[in-house]
Amino acid sequence: MPTPTTWLPPIPGLHRRDPEHRYWLGKVEFPVSVTGVLGCLKSDYAMDRIEATRATWEPRGNSCHRALELMMLTTKGAPRTIEQVRHDIAELGALAIGDYSDWISPLLEHEHWSQLQVIASERATACLTRKVAGTFDAAYIDEQGRRILADLKSLGGAVVKWRHVAAKEWAELVEVPADTAAARLAGSRVEIRAANSSTWSFLMPATGVMAAAGDSIELKVSKPSTYSTAAQLGGYMALEVTWGNLYDAGQTIWCRPGSTTFSPLYSLQECRTAWAGAWATFKARASEPGFIS
Repeated sequence: MPTPTTWLPPIPGLHRRDPEHRYWLGKVEFPVSVTGVLGCLKSDYAMDRIEATRATWEPRGNSCHRALELMMLTTKGAPRTIEQVRHDIAELGALAIGDYSDWISPLLEHEHWSQLQVIASERATACLTRKVAGTFDAAYIDEQGRRILADLKSLGGAVVKWRHVAAKEWAELVEVPADTAAARLAGSRVEIRAANSSTWSFLMPATGVMAAAGDSIELKVSKPSTYSTAAQLGGYMALEVTWGNLYDAGQTIWCRPGSTTFSPLYSLQECRTAWAGAWATFKARASEPGFIS
């Protein structure tokens, strides 16, 4: 177990204003966040899909992030008053039995937390030179004394997708239980089958997809996959240098229904290089007429 240490102090005066999601430090406004910079790497189609599925992933992500924050605040030595801890524990208890308990329980109960000394949770940070700000999910020290900046990602269990037989792109239809293995069109119904089962169960009427493509549609079940978050981690690391906080590596915490995994560590160089590429792309896009960050 790492030697206990104090949490990183918040940056005085730095705050975020919602719903516009803008950061301010005193009278200084930061026109773009790390997330905003990374958005330039996504295609228009990807951005459209993110917005189209927001109602599914946003409440799940918010709940998982809040639960992790509350766990770290109440059990990892954060500077809290007794009254704050009582409130945090009550809120955490409600989240633990709420709609996303299948994600939250494995996240909070993972044995790896006992090997880490947390030094930050939901930490807002900023770079005054580049006028970029953002909030990262966690930072901790591992058993080898490495300072690690971490990001939490929540993934759905499985998603039914559909397309017209002549189309190339698949569109998401609905999220389904994690053990779903297959989906099919049965008359005017969409049915699903669990792994290790031969029984098909009614999922939803197929009127929506049939109206769009008739009966010439294909269905499939897709499981969300992990991806590199090095650029995002590198962005936060770059901002933290402004305040003298250095990190040795980055890591992603993948939260799924029924399981949580910690990714292999991203090296400092890997994170720096990925962020440099994202920043260069953003600056090039920002010079184009009509660009809005």
